[in-house]
Amino acid sequence: MHCCRILIENILPKEIDLDQLKLPKKTLKKGELYYFNQKELIIIKKGKIKVSLYEDKNEFILYFLTKYNVCLCFEDIVLEAIEESQFYILSPEKFYKIFNNPLFCNYILNALTQNLTLERDIIKNLAFKTFKQRTINFLIQMAENIGTLTDNGIEFEIKCTIEELANFLGTQRQTLSSFLSELKRKNLIKKIQNKFIIKDIKKLKKYQEV
Repeated sequence: MHCCRILIENILPKEIDLDQLKLPKKTLKKGELYYFNQKELIIIKKGKIKVSLYEDKNEFILYFLTKYNVCLCFEDIVLEAIEESQFYILSPEKFYKIFNNPLFCNYILNALTQNLTLERDIIKNLAFKTFKQRTINFLIQMAENIGTLTDNGIEFEIKCTIEELANFLGTQRQTLSSFLSELKRKNLIKKIQNKFIIKDIKKLKKYQEV
């Protein structure tokens, strides 16, 4: 699942050393959560962090951050460390000197543009594609990105629970489970725990048009 929304590692200008600026840092152990009380800009120093949007105890996974990715976080955003991670916390009000640096501002702008582009794609999928189309597109993308061709079809593993995958696709666990069962009955996929096998990817692509 993680390969679909991992932001590309951003390039920090070599002229800028964030450690020398003595920016506040936060370290998260694997599985640890971080909540925001106000709007904050973060820059990932190391590790991998899941960014989720929460509303009425419901989670929607936005994307995964890696080294030097930037994220503008609001009170409804929750971070979860996929592995031990560390990030800087900064704001233009407190660190105005660095924001006066054109190189740094360009770095922030390019990083946030990547975030906005991905969020725009997420909105388009939710607004213009059905849940079934989103699910099939996801399975096809996983097969093409990380799948292995075998005699039984294209195999790949998704290291998450059905509930996490449902959150990722913007639906409920039961809805996703029912649709995966439908795909299995149609002999389009096979699922063994976290391993998926797409038996005929061409037929699966056509099925989303039905």
